[in-house]
Amino acid sequence: MEAAIRQSLTQAEALRQSILKRAFDGKLVSEVPDDWAVEEAISDSPTSSQPRVRGGKSEQLSLF
Repeated sequence: MEAAIRQSLTQAEALRQSILKRAFDGKLVSEVPDDWAVEEAISDSPTSSQPRVRGGKSEQLSLF
């Protein structure tokens, strides 16, 4: 029984590491063309009260 538990814990840790690697590589979810690029999101001041305009729509960028 203990061997089975140890094996399950090892498999769970390997799965966790695999998911984290895919997330950091950007392969966990598909890319949505209308999403903001990370560079655009972090270049704006989070305290900015001016809405951003994209594709004819006015949008308020929120990081939180």
